[in-house]
Amino acid sequence: MPSSKNIVTAALLFSVLLSLTGCTALFEEPATVRCSSETRSDGEAVISGFTATGHDGAVYLVVPAIREQLDRFNVSRIAVFDRRGELAYDIPVDEDNFAMNKMEAPQVSDGEIPYAVAIGAAPQHGWYRVVVYNGSGGAVQTTTGGFNCYSDESLSP
Repeated sequence: MPSSKNIVTAALLFSVLLSLTGCTALFEEPATVRCSSETRSDGEAVISGFTATGHDGAVYLVVPAIREQLDRFNVSRIAVFDRRGELAYDIPVDEDNFAMNKMEAPQVSDGEIPYAVAIGAAPQHGWYRVVVYNGSGGAVQTTTGGFNCYSDESLSP
């Protein structure tokens, strides 16, 4: 039968190992996410296509909208449909959220407002149809395209 001293020593060692493992996981850098995308648009140029981007291991769909065009065409919403034609995301567009939207995305140019939705953790691959609607419900622009995103972790065996 093990002595109580050995049991205490083993428990202490086990606790130290467990806490070190937890600390390593807490301070580990998030996985790098790499994405590529390709889009094609029809209609007025209100959005600059769309792209997928990664941040902290997650994938976001970013729709850069041209501020002047949003006003010019009285844009009220940006709808994102999946391959089956089902509404995946509905993004409201109004003056109030122009100032709130301070997201910095490398794919967004000066004069563009980035509208982003979280898709999920990498890897993500998909196809979307993004439709820009005016206040009357009419489609102003339609953009279709696909993307592929993966993380360093998703490539590891």
